[in-house]
Amino acid sequence: MKRLFSAVLLIIVVLPVMYCSKSSSVPDDPAASLKGTVWAGQFHYLHGYTEQQPFSVKLDADSSFTWYQLGPHQSGRWWVKDSIISLRFPQEDVLLEANFKADVWNNFVYPGQKRWLIDKLYRSRMLNADSLRGSIWLGKLRGGISFGLAFLPGTQLKCHIDPAVAHYAVEGAGIQFPIKSGQSFAVIEKDGFSMTGIYLDPPSVYYLWYVNKQ
Repeated sequence: MKRLFSAVLLIIVVLPVMYCSKSSSVPDDPAASLKGTVWAGQFHYLHGYTEQQPFSVKLDADSSFTWYQLGPHQSGRWWVKDSIISLRFPQEDVLLEANFKADVWNNFVYPGQKRWLIDKLYRSRMLNADSLRGSIWLGKLRGGISFGLAFLPGTQLKCHIDPAVAHYAVEGAGIQFPIKSGQSFAVIEKDGFSMTGIYLDPPSVYYLWYVNKQ
């Protein structure tokens, strides 16, 4: 009876550990599990404007990727070996490497690159206009200025600090749109109810902003 009790106790202790280990480990077919996925996070430059700012990465099935941030997007090729994913940015001749699990990347390495660093990167989803239409998001610009977005039919939105209606572009897990004479980019956070963005007021004034879905 003592042996039976010990065996049962061992199973109770070991099974949860095995389950947790498996759920956070690398998938059996890493490359296949990443095709078509969308990721979001924050990065910062090492020179110039150095505050964290949002970005998104979309990994396509043909092993190409698109990196979205404030301003023009970049594209390149991605590949996987064991638990390491690599992204090559041909425009800048930059290689990015990271360990990845089911929902997060970490241990970033940038061989020979000293321009920017990634602060966090997590699994997200591709946005679409249908999911945003009719929603209202309220919050503040860094510095305490009230800020808000109202999403209209199609790909239109109204920003509280700009009287004009703007058209936005869906870019991975984010959106990009004009504000007055400047530009803004934002991503929806993991919870689905908060959005982090950055606004460039030309020529070189940046504002971070944070809003929550109402």
